[in-house]
Amino acid sequence: MQEKTIKKFFEATNAIVISEMYLNEFLDNGEISIDNLKSYSSGHLGTSMSINFILANLYYFLNQNKLTSKIVVGTGHAGVSLMANLWLNGTLKKYYPNYSQDRIGLNNLIKDFGSTIRSEINPEYPETIYDGGELGYSLGVAYGYAIDTSTDIVPCIIGDGEAETGTITSAWQLAKTLNTKSKVLPIINLNGLKMSSPSFLSTLTDEELKNCFTSLGYQVTIVDSNDKSVTEAISDMQKALSNTRNIKHPLIIFKSLKGYTLDKYAGTIAVHKNPLASTSKVEKLKIISEMLKKYDSNIFTDNNQLLPVFNNFSTISSKDELKQFTNSNNDVSPDEYLYELLASSNGRIFSPDEIYSNQFPNCAKLAIEYLNENLLLAIYQGYTMAGNLGYYISYEGFMPIVSSMITQYYKYLKQKQ
Repeated sequence: MQEKTIKKFFEATNAIVISEMYLNEFLDNGEISIDNLKSYSSGHLGTSMSINFILANLYYFLNQNKLTSKIVVGTGHAGVSLMANLWLNGTLKKYYPNYSQDRIGLNNLIKDFGSTIRSEINPEYPETIYDGGELGYSLGVAYGYAIDTSTDIVPCIIGDGEAETGTITSAWQLAKTLNTKSKVLPIINLNGLKMSSPSFLSTLTDEELKNCFTSLGYQVTIVDSNDKSVTEAISDMQKALSNTRNIKHPLIIFKSLKGYTLDKYAGTIAVHKNPLASTSKVEKLKIISEMLKKYDSNIFTDNNQLLPVFNNFSTISSKDELKQFTNSNNDVSPDEYLYELLASSNGRIFSPDEIYSNQFPNCAKLAIEYLNENLLLAIYQGYTMAGNLGYYISYEGFMPIVSSMITQYYKYLKQKQ
């Protein structure tokens, strides 16, 4: 029964993604005309179907177990997918009433996607703590968020192309070296392709994948959708998610073809962004019609309200409440002042081994230190996004390494206001 329910959500988000990219409105009967086609298609189709699969399973698992969560989606190009999922599980309407869970709200979303809604994951997406432009920092942000929050679980979806960055490569070490109150659940979306070439991880056998990540401290479960029905893959994913509850450092690797379930486009380089970019309107019409007919897009009641089955996918997001900090003692050294402030507020220092050189010996008691500056700033960002107080201490030789991340984070905060 649960497989059927999850499959319905998965196929509904697939239909919504296609509609967001190519149509002016949602047509659940699959009958479209040239007039229904958008003049410009924004978004990336290739990664969306596998992200839809992962999120459908995650949302259902979180809902059924009443777990609080903060989901980090590292795949920036998954914006079209994330918007479809946030609309269908009811999150989007809490922040944007015009995207109500009815036919009018969905058509508003479809009309706005790619125009007023940016196609990459960004601060305007509800409950996101990560910008899709910052490729490689997602796992560090997830771990940083999990350090001192009461959230049950922090899933982090990582693209296999994104996994090739140095920052992600360093971040895997955090399972062994960083204690967190919340559980981090990395999920690798291993669809085999980057923009135009195979990913590093796709060249490894299942045994090599398990050996690699087991050595980094993770208990690995591989869910392979290839040569299986969607229903069988869902069953495997639910078992994998259920098992994570009793594992300290779980890791799920979801293997699929890029463009999962898109038949002739699946597993091809062309599917990365918009495989229909060079097709004529007549041909595009035919292909989109065939795509939509493949998925169950019956999501509304007779009076155009969303079917109640989708209530099984609403989630409880953790609350990010900024703490208030006060300290009236000004007759102390910067080191003493900062230590007292952070110690009384359960705060942390983040530094690439530059605490003593900057004459903050007391603060060393509260320090998290890694020599990968990009990773360290990602952890710091996730920590402060959870409402905690932190300080980043470095010096002029290292700060230029993360200057672009600091600028990006400043832009993120400005857009989030």
